[in-house]
Amino acid sequence: MVARLVLNYKALPYTTEWLDFSNLSTYMKPHPHTIPCILLQEDETTRGVMGSRSIAEELEKTFSSPSLQFDSEESARVEELAEKLLISSRPLWAHLLPKKVLVPSDRQYYADTRSKRFGMSLDSYYSEHISQQLWYQLDAMCHEIGEALAETPGPFLMNYHPSYADFAVVALLRFFSCVDETMSDHFYSAEPQLLKLKSSGVEIQTVKVNQVGPDDPGSGLASIT
Repeated sequence: MVARLVLNYKALPYTTEWLDFSNLSTYMKPHPHTIPCILLQEDETTRGVMGSRSIAEELEKTFSSPSLQFDSEESARVEELAEKLLISSRPLWAHLLPKKVLVPSDRQYYADTRSKRFGMSLDSYYSEHISQQLWYQLDAMCHEIGEALAETPGPFLMNYHPSYADFAVVALLRFFSCVDETMSDHFYSAEPQLLKLKSSGVEIQTVKVNQVGPDDPGSGLASIT
């Protein structure tokens, strides 16, 4: 989601191909990268760049305007908080991805591989890690992001111009909404400053992206032409 927001923000022409786990190896074999990935067409060659942050940095290097404001310390701090919120909240959403987000052909694969990674079934992973303390910790992260947003009158961290961190937070909240809308509603209620980003219009660009998450399932491969 983050990479698509960056592409849209910079108004770059691109095509998107959604990849399932079942056909991932076929499409990615010529380009040994993980997803999300962009394929940059350079003269007669095609170069792949993987990972949302690396993709954004590469695009910023080549297409510097409008800027993603990577040099802002506050933006970097919020970006770290968004990543921490994603990882820490995994017990809330990992068991829901196969049921609510992934295409049928990918559900068993995801459940099997993640169960092996966690050392237990996805439902057990949820029940053993969910607690009121976890919710308190997640809310605290949202409050830190909210405090940064509250420092500017505009809807973004850098006032009226979005930074990469804004996109990271918007994509994360949209992901929560896709998995379980009550989850995103909870965080908006816990930290009303997050509503600034929701009402900024940036989130509209992610509304149709309802088969992906920032973890890895179903992400796309974009080709920059």
